[in-house]
Amino acid sequence: MKHEPILPGLKPAMMPWDFIRLRREAAGVSIPELARRLDDVPEHRADVERNLRIWESPGVRLKLYLLETVNRRGFPIDIEIYRQLCEDPVDHHPTLCTGCACSVWTPCTTRDGAECRHEEDGTCTACKEKAERRTTRRAA
Repeated sequence: MKHEPILPGLKPAMMPWDFIRLRREAAGVSIPELARRLDDVPEHRADVERNLRIWESPGVRLKLYLLETVNRRGFPIDIEIYRQLCEDPVDHHPTLCTGCACSVWTPCTTRDGAECRHEEDGTCTACKEKAERRTTRRAA
């Protein structure tokens, strides 16, 4: 099912490799941790980590089976959104948070457990809360 933009005109370009990185970071999963989740052979770890870093490099597009594996064993990712970012013109991309790449179809949660909402500045309410907490801690 194609995800239509919710906030037309709010279109900071999100590239597929940025989407992968932001979703991984939002899930709190490091590259070494993701490598452990995807391949349990310690001798392969360095190669797997190197490949994961390549996945997040500009210009890289992942095959469907890799996305399905990440979704199943690594962290939640909306494969249809990834496909749209790869194949559709930018003006047809769904609205994604610039901080965590969540969408209205795959929202993250705020600190109190509520689903996030997308703000006019391109972030979601959960990312806005995190930024406010960081600012408060720095000021203290």
